[in-house]
Amino acid sequence: MTSMSTFQQAVQCHQNGQFDQAKKLYESTILSNPDHSDAFHNLGLLLFQIGNADEAIASIKRAIETEPTNATFHLNLARIFLQTKQFSQALESFQQATEFQPNELSILSGLAEAYSALKDLKSAADCYQKILSLFPDQSNVYLNLANALKDLQVYDQALETILRLFSLDGRFKASYDLFVASKGQNLQIIGLITDKQQRYDDNSVFWGWSLFTVGNILNRLNEIDLSIQCLLKALELCPNESRIISALILGFNYKSEDDPQAEKTIAQTLMERLPSKPYNETHSKLSARRVLHIG
Repeated sequence: MTSMSTFQQAVQCHQNGQFDQAKKLYESTILSNPDHSDAFHNLGLLLFQIGNADEAIASIKRAIETEPTNATFHLNLARIFLQTKQFSQALESFQQATEFQPNELSILSGLAEAYSALKDLKSAADCYQKILSLFPDQSNVYLNLANALKDLQVYDQALETILRLFSLDGRFKASYDLFVASKGQNLQIIGLITDKQQRYDDNSVFWGWSLFTVGNILNRLNEIDLSIQCLLKALELCPNESRIISALILGFNYKSEDDPQAEKTIAQTLMERLPSKPYNETHSKLSARRVLHIG
């Protein structure tokens, strides 16, 4: 049996979830061919999947020593660093990957995520903008860029960015164009995206969090009524999400200076909807199989 055929069997077992057998076959491949970079790489992915992060990192580093220009090796090493919260190392590996594939979407997205994790929001925003110049239909990147700009306190740019996301949907293109032509003064689009009859059947959770972002930016721009409109629509799409409810409570409490009884009653009603568990306990992590490239 040749080294290559053993490796192919290992990949098949790996993809089928037969991790013990795959591990043995990868190790057998490496024993017969100590410079088999793909075997070291895939073994590293497998080791990470079964919870051995340190050994996984070492194995993928060995693959890179053998084949230093392979962008996928650097990418997956960076992803492991990112998932294990080794953000500086992740950034370095993503940067190395860009040297060999400078315009690869997955690499640029990971690079932006690493910058964000390190609180380098300006570099993250620059990276998201580069992605959109190459891939203008990446809706999640508009959302990430808008949040980065919001955190940088560049609120006008953040609002334009998140509304550009909605303009990708033909229903809102004309009103977005009016917003741009008016240099941000015509906010008719807010009424459209928050209309009670407006449906977001395709990926409603994503659109809920997009509306949450619009609401947060409008709050920073002191457009409290419009902010509340967006947050109420966001809550309709993402019921009982604590971050949305908390933002609404703040908005209504702010408005209570004008109508104390009515707004405080609404805020109290929302307070009662807050879930008992913290927000971050209600969301599961992506599995390594979905994040890493096995092949």
